[in-house]
Amino acid sequence: MHPTILTLNQFLLGYFDSLVKDLPMEKLAERPAGTGHSCLWLLGHIAISVDFGNKVLGQETVCPARWFVAFGPGSSDDVKNPEKYDAADMIDIIRTGYPKLQELALAADESLLAEPHPVEMLQNTALKTKGDLLGHLLTTHLSLHLGQLSYWRRLQGKEPIV
Repeated sequence: MHPTILTLNQFLLGYFDSLVKDLPMEKLAERPAGTGHSCLWLLGHIAISVDFGNKVLGQETVCPARWFVAFGPGSSDDVKNPEKYDAADMIDIIRTGYPKLQELALAADESLLAEPHPVEMLQNTALKTKGDLLGHLLTTHLSLHLGQLSYWRRLQGKEPIV
């Protein structure tokens, strides 16, 4: 794994910390009109994504199985029973999961990274290998959802992060 990808992930994690430091916890399940995902869905999705990345590199998942259903691809933007999900747990998994994924990706054997990735919905894209998938999870996937989180946060009246 190229070190620049890991540096970019570290940068994104700093941005993540800025975005979540003052979230209105009582509003995390709200979906402002026309915006798509709630903050709770975004946090859950990012958490299962990093967990999945670690699984691709042979680690056991740490997220509860129900999170993969509630926040995985194709899941509803309306989180059912939001009181059953702890955003603090999601944030903790994100904060600990990405540094672990960075370590594992850096140490991963090139032959493993060259294997085809297991994500069916990405089969007909430019992402072909496990290395491609991990690079995506560490950078573009995370940045896409951080942009959505930033937008959600601004709709809650929060100041921009500079």
